[in-house]
Amino acid sequence: YAIYGLAYLFGGWFTLREAIQAIRAGRFEIDFLMLVAAIGAAALGEFFEGALLLFLFSFGHSLEGFAMARARKAIEGLTDLVPTTAMKLTEEGRVMEVQISELVVGDRLLVKPNTRIPADGVVARGESSVDQAPITGESVPVDKRPHPDPKQALADPARLDAEHRVFAGTINGATALEILVTRLSTESTLARVVKLITEAETQKSPTQQFTDRFERIFV
Repeated sequence: YAIYGLAYLFGGWFTLREAIQAIRAGRFEIDFLMLVAAIGAAALGEFFEGALLLFLFSFGHSLEGFAMARARKAIEGLTDLVPTTAMKLTEEGRVMEVQISELVVGDRLLVKPNTRIPADGVVARGESSVDQAPITGESVPVDKRPHPDPKQALADPARLDAEHRVFAGTINGATALEILVTRLSTESTLARVVKLITEAETQKSPTQQFTDRFERIFV
């Protein structure tokens, strides 16, 4: 009975807390149903069934929390791919280090060999191979060469050939490149991927929405 009591205590604490929060919000969810079932089992003297129910239910919540934590960690890992600063080339030919949040479309950047590219852009000078696996999943580095008219390419960067485009977070090869920024840091391909993943994490599929509606009626 001591073990059953511990199972009720640890398994029922989080279930009780979530049930109270749902009731305060005017909802009756599955947590409330599990709690009532466990109390009912205890009232009938079936402590094993009640303890097992709460254990399995809490275990399922733990797995869900673990999966969500891994998803959040993966999103944080994506954001860490982009450097926080960039080497900006001024009109006088000087190189100055700036925050990527300060970059605007058309800025010319110097990307040193074996460093991460700080922004989406078009190659203006230099030839190199770029590891795009963090963004596209390609296992083989992609050869890059300058666009014939980089400034004109800024008008429609989405139509650029792969050999002229570079993405924030990818890794430059053995040769330095000069690129023109085509997107702000908040609008880069990687930033949009992170945004889509974050939105997908909060949205529910039609099946989940149906299940939630059925659950409220069922409970």
